Amino acid sequence: MSDYKTILTTKKAESAHTLVGILKQHNINAQVNSQNDKHDLQVLTDKVEVAKIIVNKHIKTPKKKNIGLAHELISTDCRVTFALLALTIIVFFLCSFGKYMDNADFLFYTDIDYIRSVKANRFIEVAQYNNNLDEIKSGQIWRLLTPIFLHKSLIHFLFACVFLVYFCRTIEDISGKVYLIALTVSSALLTNYIEFKFNSAHFGGMSAITATLYGFVWMRSLTDVKYAGKITPALHMFVTALILSGFLNLFFVNNKFGTIAGLILGVIWGGFSAKFLPQNRLIPKKQNLY
Repeated sequence: MSDYKTILTTKKAESAHTLVGILKQHNINAQVNSQNDKHDLQVLTDKVEVAKIIVNKHIKTPKKKNIGLAHELISTDCRVTFALLALTIIVFFLCSFGKYMDNADFLFYTDIDYIRSVKANRFIEVAQYNNNLDEIKSGQIWRLLTPIFLHKSLIHFLFACVFLVYFCRTIEDISGKVYLIALTVSSALLTNYIEFKFNSAHFGGMSAITATLYGFVWMRSLTDVKYAGKITPALHMFVTALILSGFLNLFFVNNKFGTIAGLILGVIWGGFSAKFLPQNRLIPKKQNLY
């Protein structure tokens, strides 16, 4: 006899039986065990994890007490996310909200010199740099990573922070800190080099990292129940707009080639890792019962 485990207790019998029907659409056998005024929704032990994901999408959960974003990010599960966000904010303040990017010259892929002048009542700023990478060759290897923290536009900075917190928290919570660090560092090394190689040394921002994390979560959400539901149509639209803004040079989001490379890296990494998931974490296909 197969073992059943209770995953939900409700006082409404009709709600429990409705969930039984929903689970059957996902090829999961369920039953209701009623005692007095309580009705237990039960599923096979090996289907508990998948069933909980599906059930949680169809019931209203009480709102969590708002403990504050800062407190949540510095918790045990979100320290890498907090560190990345803190560095991004510190660099943005260092550059006077993007007005004086040369204050963070040591973070660019190579030294950037800004020439400022006023012509026809308009403020003109021209960036000059060399492409020989003398700084990196001399031992300043942090420049291979640090351009991701540079943001010249307030809008670019705000979007970067929002996407960074969402995707980093998701990956760190599910896959762990080491996994998030490996994904972020790999993305930074690849995308920064691609952008420098095919465009210029005058680039920066979290757009490429965001694209990598988005591609990874997207691929994993297709097969892994722990990532299921993390990507919504609205999120698809906003990330697509962020990628396109790089090709239109909007908001100093000029990391266009790196962003595309980051998206490809995330999709490949996410798709490849999904192939090695344990079988009980795969999302079951829906059955057509009609």
